[in-house]
Amino acid sequence: MMDLLESKKVSITSVFLFIIGAFLCGFSLFQTHYATGWDSYFYMVQTKSWFEHGALHSPRINIIYPILIVFQFIIGDYLLSYKVVTILSYSSFIVLIFYFSYSKSKKLKWSIGVGLIMLFNPQLIYFASQFTKNLIGLNFFLLLLIMMEKRKVIWGVVVFMGCALSHKLILALAVIYVLAFLSYSIFKKYFEKGTSITLVALPIVAYLLILVLLPSQLSESFQLPVISFIDSHHDVMNLIWKIYVVGVSFLFIFMLGKGVFFQKQLDHFQYSFLIVLSVLFLPFLKWDALEYSFRFWIVFGVISPLLLVELRKMPAVLLIGTSALIGLFSFSTYQPKLHDPPYKKYSFLSSSLSKIEEIENSELLIAHKSLAEFISYQLGIDVLPWGISRGEATDKVYRLVYIPPHNKIGFLSIIEDYKIKRLSAEYILLKEEDWLENIKPVLLKENEYEETWRNPYLIR
Repeated sequence: MMDLLESKKVSITSVFLFIIGAFLCGFSLFQTHYATGWDSYFYMVQTKSWFEHGALHSPRINIIYPILIVFQFIIGDYLLSYKVVTILSYSSFIVLIFYFSYSKSKKLKWSIGVGLIMLFNPQLIYFASQFTKNLIGLNFFLLLLIMMEKRKVIWGVVVFMGCALSHKLILALAVIYVLAFLSYSIFKKYFEKGTSITLVALPIVAYLLILVLLPSQLSESFQLPVISFIDSHHDVMNLIWKIYVVGVSFLFIFMLGKGVFFQKQLDHFQYSFLIVLSVLFLPFLKWDALEYSFRFWIVFGVISPLLLVELRKMPAVLLIGTSALIGLFSFSTYQPKLHDPPYKKYSFLSSSLSKIEEIENSELLIAHKSLAEFISYQLGIDVLPWGISRGEATDKVYRLVYIPPHNKIGFLSIIEDYKIKRLSAEYILLKEEDWLENIKPVLLKENEYEETWRNPYLIR
C-alpha cells in the first residue's frame, strides 16, 4: 500500500514538474515572435524542404529531423512546431532528472529539490533557447544513465543509438560514461583500491587524446572554463547565472575531491559521471565561443547539478529553498535581444530582397550565418553562409556584404560603383564576381578589409 502511494506521489510530482517546466520554457521562448537561437532557422529550412520537396535541403542523419517532421505534420506551423519540440525537450529533461534522482535516493523531497534546481537552472534555460538538438541528445543521455542503473541492456542499446543520432558530443559523453561504467563493474575490486588514481588518470588520457587528435584546441596556459565563460559572456549574463556557474563548479571540484580521497564511497554512477564531468571541465582547452571548449562548458553547466543526487543526506528543505531563490531570478536568464541574432533586422532585409528582380532570378546568394538561414526560410532560395571560388561565381550569384562600422567610409567609396542596392546602413547587395575580382582585392590593398564571419570567406 505504501509503495502504491509513493508511486502515485512520484507520478504526480513528475506531471507537476513537466507542466511547470513547459510554462517556464514557453515563457522564455515566446518572448520573441521569431525562432530562438542561431541554428533554429536551419532546422526549419530542413523541415520545410522535406514537406515541399520530399527531402532535406542538406542531407543529414539526425534524430531532430523526424521529430520536427512529426510535429509539423500535427501542428502545421514550422515556427510553432520548433518551439513546441524545444519546450517538450526541456520539460522531459526535468522529469528525467527527478526520476533518476528518486531511483537513486528513494527520497521524494530531496528528488523534488534536485528537480527544482534543474528546473530553474539558468544555464539550462539558455541552453534550451539555443541548442534544441543538443537538448534532445541530453534527454537520451539521461535515459542511458537510467537504463544502465536498472541494468536494462536492450533498452540501453536503443537509447545509446538515440545519443549517437543526436549530436557527436552527446555520443562522445555516452561512450565515455559506458566505458567508465563497464570498467568499474569489471574491475571493481581494483578500483576500490585505486579509484583516486583513475579519476585523475582518465582526464589526463582525454587531454592526451585531444593533444594528438585536436592539437589546435589546446591552450598554451591553464584556463578554468568557468572563469573564461564569465569573462567572455559577462555582458549577457545576469547575476544569478554567474552565481550558478560558480556554484556548480565548486560542487564538481568538491565531489571530485571527495571521490579522490574517499574512493570507497563511490558507486558506478558517481565514478562514471565524475569522469564525464572531468572531461567537460578540462582546463587546458583554448577558449573560443565557436570551439569545443564552449560546447563542453555549456553541457557541463547543464548536467552537473546531477551530482546533487549523491548529497541526499542533506536536508531537503535546503535544496528546495535554494531552488526557490534561483527561480525568482532565472526567468530573466534568456533575453532574445542579447542572445539571439537580430531577427527583426533580418526580417527587414529579407523583405527588401524579395522585391529585387536579380534575387528572383538568382542561382545563389551568399550571406553570413544566421542571416543566410533566415533568408532561405523566408524566401525559399539557396543561401550559402560560406565563400566560393572565382570559378563558381557566375553572374547569377550574389552576396550580401556587411559594412563594418569602424571603416564604413572606406568600404562605401570602393563599393559604390558596383552596388546593386543598399539594403540598410550595414548591408549592400553585390554580384559575387564583383566582390571577388574588383572589390575585395582593393580593400585588401588599402587595408580596409578584415576577415570576419559577417563577410563569409572560408570555402567549404
